[in-house]
Amino acid sequence: AAIGDADQKRATVEQMAKRLVTKRLEAERETRSLHQSLALDADRITVILATAQLIHDSIRKDDPIRLDAERILGTAKTAAQSIRGLLVRELAKPQHAARSIRT
Repeated sequence: AAIGDADQKRATVEQMAKRLVTKRLEAERETRSLHQSLALDADRITVILATAQLIHDSIRKDDPIRLDAERILGTAKTAAQSIRGLLVRELAKPQHAARSIRT
Protein backbone atom coordinates (compact mmCIF):
# COMPACT_ATOMS: atom_id res chain seq x y z
CA ALA A 1 0.00 0.00 0.00
CA ALA A 2 2.84 2.40 0.86
CA ILE A 3 4.53 1.75 -2.47
CA GLY A 4 1.27 2.38 -4.29
CA ASP A 5 0.82 5.66 -2.41
CA ALA A 6 4.38 6.72 -3.24
CA ASP A 7 3.87 5.82 -6.90
CA GLN A 8 0.63 7.82 -7.00
CA LYS A 9 2.31 10.83 -5.37
CA ARG A 10 5.21 10.59 -7.82
CA ALA A 11 2.79 10.42 -10.75
CA THR A 12 0.97 13.48 -9.42
CA VAL A 13 4.24 15.42 -9.13
CA GLU A 14 5.19 14.38 -12.68
CA GLN A 15 1.82 15.61 -13.98
CA MET A 16 2.31 18.91 -12.14
CA ALA A 17 5.77 19.26 -13.68
CA LYS A 18 4.40 18.61 -17.17
CA ARG A 19 1.68 21.22 -16.67
CA LEU A 20 4.31 23.64 -15.42
CA VAL A 21 6.45 23.11 -18.52
CA THR A 22 3.42 23.68 -20.71
CA LYS A 23 2.54 26.87 -18.84
CA ARG A 24 6.14 28.01 -19.03
CA LEU A 25 6.31 27.55 -22.78
CA GLU A 26 3.02 29.40 -23.23
CA ALA A 27 4.17 32.20 -20.95
CA GLU A 28 7.45 32.62 -22.81
CA ARG A 29 5.55 33.23 -26.03
CA GLU A 30 4.16 36.47 -24.68
CA THR A 31 5.37 39.19 -22.43
CA ARG A 32 4.33 38.43 -18.91
CA SER A 33 2.99 40.87 -16.39
CA LEU A 34 4.18 40.78 -12.79
CA HIS A 35 1.11 38.91 -11.60
CA GLN A 36 1.53 36.32 -14.37
CA SER A 37 5.16 35.84 -13.41
CA LEU A 38 4.22 35.45 -9.76
CA ALA A 39 1.50 32.95 -10.65
CA LEU A 40 4.04 30.91 -12.63
CA ASP A 41 6.46 31.07 -9.69
CA ALA A 42 3.66 29.85 -7.42
CA ASP A 43 3.22 26.85 -9.72
CA ARG A 44 6.97 26.20 -9.65
CA ILE A 45 7.17 26.34 -5.87
CA THR A 46 4.21 23.94 -5.66
CA VAL A 47 6.21 21.37 -7.64
CA ILE A 48 9.26 21.98 -5.45
CA LEU A 49 7.17 21.59 -2.29
CA ALA A 50 5.61 18.34 -3.51
CA THR A 51 9.01 16.93 -4.46
CA ALA A 52 10.58 18.01 -1.16
CA GLN A 53 7.69 16.39 0.72
CA LEU A 54 8.13 13.13 -1.20
CA ILE A 55 11.85 13.11 -0.45
CA HIS A 56 11.26 13.95 3.22
CA ASP A 57 8.64 11.24 3.60
CA SER A 58 10.90 8.63 2.01
CA ILE A 59 13.71 9.15 4.54
CA ARG A 60 13.72 7.09 7.74
CA LYS A 61 12.99 9.12 10.88
CA ASP A 62 16.31 8.11 12.45
CA ASP A 63 18.38 9.07 9.39
CA PRO A 64 20.43 12.24 10.03
CA ILE A 65 19.83 13.44 6.48
CA ARG A 66 16.15 13.83 7.34
CA LEU A 67 17.07 17.08 9.14
CA ASP A 68 18.41 18.46 5.86
CA ALA A 69 15.20 17.41 4.10
CA GLU A 70 13.18 19.16 6.83
CA ARG A 71 15.21 22.36 6.31
CA ILE A 72 14.66 22.21 2.55
CA LEU A 73 10.95 21.60 3.05
CA GLY A 74 10.71 24.46 5.55
CA THR A 75 12.52 26.83 3.21
CA ALA A 76 10.26 25.84 0.32
CA LYS A 77 7.19 26.50 2.49
CA THR A 78 8.53 29.94 3.42
CA ALA A 79 9.20 30.73 -0.24
CA ALA A 80 5.69 29.60 -1.17
CA GLN A 81 4.17 31.88 1.47
CA SER A 82 6.23 34.81 0.17
CA ILE A 83 5.24 34.21 -3.44
CA ARG A 84 1.57 33.82 -2.54
CA GLY A 85 1.69 36.99 -0.47
CA LEU A 86 3.25 38.94 -3.33
CA LEU A 87 0.70 37.55 -5.77
CA VAL A 88 -2.22 38.50 -3.51
CA ARG A 89 -0.82 42.02 -3.12
CA GLU A 90 -0.32 42.36 -6.88
CA LEU A 91 -3.85 41.14 -7.65
CA ALA A 92 -5.30 43.52 -5.05
CA LYS A 93 -3.95 46.55 -6.93
CA PRO A 94 -6.69 48.67 -8.53
CA GLN A 95 -5.86 47.78 -12.16
CA HIS A 96 -6.31 44.06 -11.41
CA ALA A 97 -9.44 44.59 -9.34
CA ALA A 98 -11.03 46.49 -12.24
CA ARG A 99 -10.16 43.67 -14.67
CA SER A 100 -11.66 41.07 -12.34
CA ILE A 101 -14.93 42.98 -12.16
CA ARG A 102 -15.17 43.22 -15.96
CA THR A 103 -14.57 39.51 -16.57
